[in-house]
Amino acid sequence: MKLLDDLADDHLIIAEMLQQVVERGIITDEARTSLRSIKALMLFHLKKENDTFYPVLRRAARTDKELEKLLETNGRELEAIYAMAMRFFEKYSVGGNDKDFARDLGMLYAALRERILREERTLFKEYEKQVTESRPGRVGGP
Repeated sequence: MKLLDDLADDHLIIAEMLQQVVERGIITDEARTSLRSIKALMLFHLKKENDTFYPVLRRAARTDKELEKLLETNGRELEAIYAMAMRFFEKYSVGGNDKDFARDLGMLYAALRERILREERTLFKEYEKQVTESRPGRVGGP
């Protein structure tokens, strides 16, 4: 599915860009430039998810309490990671020391990596299920 492929590509790019900054481990002008690019990509990615991905899942959750609970849990987790990321980007856009930077970046990278894995394992599968079940002409479908 094109949307899921696009979202997975975004995940991969964000993870790779963060990994490159992690490998450097110090805050430099180049790292700050990379962080601004990562932040912009993350914000674009979140908008794409909110505009196209989550509406399908929220619609399905109206009649599926388990999915509703999954979305609530994932939503709280995403809000926490988003807040962590924005604090990180704000803090290191103007400076910071290398020791704190390496620690904070490692924590952000780990949180994002885990979030991406969970999203792709659970929510992507649920999205595929919802899109497949809502296709016209499907045997047993509308």
